Amino acid sequence: MKETFIINGMHCTACARTVEKAVGKLDDVKSARVNFANRKLSVDYTVPAAAGIAKTVQPAGAMAGMGSETEVSSQKTDDSLLKNQLSAASASATSATSTAARSATVIQPAGSMAGMAGMAGMSGMGAGNISASATPTAFEQLVINTVKKAGYIAELPTSEEAQIQTQAQEIRVWGIKTIIGGVLSLPMLYFMFAEVFHWEFLMSVMPIVSLVIATVVQIGLGSTFYQGTWAGLRTFSFNMDSLVAIGTTTAYVFSVVLMFSGFQEMYFETSVLLITFVTFGKWLEARATGKTSSAIRELINLQPKIATLESGETV
Repeated sequence: MKETFIINGMHCTACARTVEKAVGKLDDVKSARVNFANRKLSVDYTVPAAAGIAKTVQPAGAMAGMGSETEVSSQKTDDSLLKNQLSAASASATSATSTAARSATVIQPAGSMAGMAGMAGMSGMGAGNISASATPTAFEQLVINTVKKAGYIAELPTSEEAQIQTQAQEIRVWGIKTIIGGVLSLPMLYFMFAEVFHWEFLMSVMPIVSLVIATVVQIGLGSTFYQGTWAGLRTFSFNMDSLVAIGTTTAYVFSVVLMFSGFQEMYFETSVLLITFVTFGKWLEARATGKTSSAIRELINLQPKIATLESGETV
């Protein structure tokens, strides 16, 4: 069986590999692949895994039925629970297989569009997409929890409109952060040039102003990178967030030490400008990813809804 999830919070391919490793370690999971371009996680697992995972997640309060909303009474024995879970898992597998078969019947005669969709890693989108239930199944909940422990956010596939809104929100957030970083970087640029050309205006307040601006940027705009670094440390891995956090923190702390030691040469502008430039890059990346995903969705939507077999039968 296969399940698809939307992964949010990834900033580089190292993040994608972290998610793959975390989910791939789950029992009976055959493979876990992340398409960083469209933020999708595809998990291939066996049906027994769904039953075993349901038994594991049930004590934590997750739904044990595969797609059902039936409440399980606490008085039932473990054997009865497992039997119900296996039955529900089998029914879900049969339904998913039947739906996939019908989808393949429609898409196969249409030609190369299915191949293009698979090559783009967008098999979970388009006309052949299987809509996810509102309540996560036991297996889906376990994957969501596993990805969360790795420091990222996993969600069930939603409608195209919802995905577009999510991408637009991400672009807007990074855009706002870029503007804030750019505005706060202007005084730092002035102090840099003032030291080179020996300008005296406002140089008497440079240390305290630089400290305030650098602190705001480091804590405010840099919080995203610290969160990514902490998530990487918990999984014993490093990513781009780790590099940014370590570099900017070193420049900031070193400058604070120099400032209170009476030295005039500080490097607050290094941390401020670096965070601002990386934030600007995240904004560009979010825009590019949004445009790429939109283009792939349009290509997938071009595939025909009706196909005629050589026998003349319409499907």
